Amino acid sequence: MAASARTKGFPDKHHFIPPKPSQSRSPCPALNAMANHGYISREGTQVTFFNLIIALVEVYNISVPLAFLLAFVGFLTCGRLSFYSSADDSQNLPIPQSGPSTSASKLLLHALAKLRRVRSFRPHLWWTLDLASLSERGATKITHDASLVHPNTLPSTSPDRGLVSSFLGYAVDQVHPKRQLGLTLVDIAHLHASREASSPSPLSSFQEQIALGECGLAWLVLRPHFLNRKASEQEDVIPLCVLEQWFGEERLPEGWWDVGGSRPIRQVGLLEARRRAEDVGKIIHDASQWYVFLLGTPVFFFLLPASRSIFLLYL
Repeated sequence: MAASARTKGFPDKHHFIPPKPSQSRSPCPALNAMANHGYISREGTQVTFFNLIIALVEVYNISVPLAFLLAFVGFLTCGRLSFYSSADDSQNLPIPQSGPSTSASKLLLHALAKLRRVRSFRPHLWWTLDLASLSERGATKITHDASLVHPNTLPSTSPDRGLVSSFLGYAVDQVHPKRQLGLTLVDIAHLHASREASSPSPLSSFQEQIALGECGLAWLVLRPHFLNRKASEQEDVIPLCVLEQWFGEERLPEGWWDVGGSRPIRQVGLLEARRRAEDVGKIIHDASQWYVFLLGTPVFFFLLPASRSIFLLYL
């Protein structure tokens, strides 16, 4: 898409514009998509703590506590403190008006936005983050191996074309010909397990929890949303086009803000996100137990019908 292209269904200032080489981006498609649409700084630099919380709630309809936790972990591991001068007004952000939200969340968002507008008569400390800093690696950093579309060991701020191709190729696997093309929560868990098995070293406990949370939250945000469906439907399929746009192009899917569009209808809360992360861990654990069982009964393995899960275990 050309840099000046307009994105259907988005306000003028929030059309998708692919990043320039000089602009800062992260290993996270959620953050990069917000920057590419202008919900946070398109430069990807000097993103402030409260601005990021407000944008996460507005764009992805996640709760304020969940947005606070996500932002806090990123800022704690990769943010920086600096002096802010009233002469620098590049971080101004209007109080958000778009998108459905609960009344409590609206009050909190308005309070955060007003707090953000408070100015002191003297310079004061400011907590900021450059998106590229999130690609830094280390035991205490959140970037980890076994990413779905980013390479192992190397700092990465854009999806790897080869991994994206494999990722989308798995979504069109013909093992389930009657099902909509895309990925379920189970599929995403198996893909993560496959990527982790190919990693040069195991993830630390901290990074493993980050990875499981990313898998669960991606499914919660991108899966189809219906008012008459429960949030526990693990077999809900993220459509192929949504996967391609969000993971591959790092943009919000077409129709994101439309009524009945891709954006979550119900607000995604902290406890729900935690449950989905635990589900991903349980799926991976159960698959590993099944693998051990198969190793002990090779005859039955050949009699079992081919399945996507079994195939992944032997990648």
